[in-house]
Amino acid sequence: MRMVGKIRVSMVQPACNLGAEEKNVERALEYIDLAKQSNPDIICFPEGYPGPFWDRFALKMVKKYSWIEEIKSGTRKAKTYVIAGGLEYIDDKNYYDVMYLIGRDGEEKGKYIRTTPANYRIFDEGFQVGDDLPVFETDFGKIGILTCSEVYTPELSRILALKGAEVIFIPAGGCGFIGELRTTWKALIWARAIENLAYTATCEHVLGAIEGICMVAGPEKILGEKKDEGILTVTVDLDRIRWLRKEDETLERPLSYLVPPGILKWRRPDLYRKNYPNW
Repeated sequence: MRMVGKIRVSMVQPACNLGAEEKNVERALEYIDLAKQSNPDIICFPEGYPGPFWDRFALKMVKKYSWIEEIKSGTRKAKTYVIAGGLEYIDDKNYYDVMYLIGRDGEEKGKYIRTTPANYRIFDEGFQVGDDLPVFETDFGKIGILTCSEVYTPELSRILALKGAEVIFIPAGGCGFIGELRTTWKALIWARAIENLAYTATCEHVLGAIEGICMVAGPEKILGEKKDEGILTVTVDLDRIRWLRKEDETLERPLSYLVPPGILKWRRPDLYRKNYPNW
């Protein structure tokens, strides 16, 4: 793995076409082509984009990700990484919620199957969870992927950070469902960045006048936000993350940081297990 200092991250916030995944595929390819003008190292689409999204009946018809070869082709032309997803067929009654990582060469590098919460009532009875929290090695560093309301489960982001993830993508489904949760949701996106000394990035589907939640946050500041449809591209400094994780807090003034460095080293697993044996 080549250690790169700064990279470009593009978060796509599309107007979704529920039940018309073929339109989403066409639009996704247009977004990739548009985003590449900003020279991104990685492009991330929302949870369930291009799809199918929360529609296991459409899933029964396709049974496989019919769009993935087209997205791979677009990724190969753009020479960037792409995160995209939808529902993955298990059988006619069951499916996974999956985000795929596609490499610059257009080949699949791995996938994340949503793990939390089990028996999610917003989905129907066919929703099944995964049980793995992978970290993916890219040519610029390590990344992790979660989805949507998993931002409310801090253990997930912490595990990814402990496994070396420097950027954690948390694409959301949205479609207006986040609604009144928007303010606290965005606060948690930044909180996950602060407590894990990582970059966090999110985006969602938008419908009409619905305000989106697209943002990229670092442990020391929010790098960018976007409320409407389109693409948010920012530069993230991975060397800064590596420095913050390596150094320790000091009493020297003025401070050379806006968040205490080295906080991942503060952990005391023995204390957690002593006070909560089921940890």
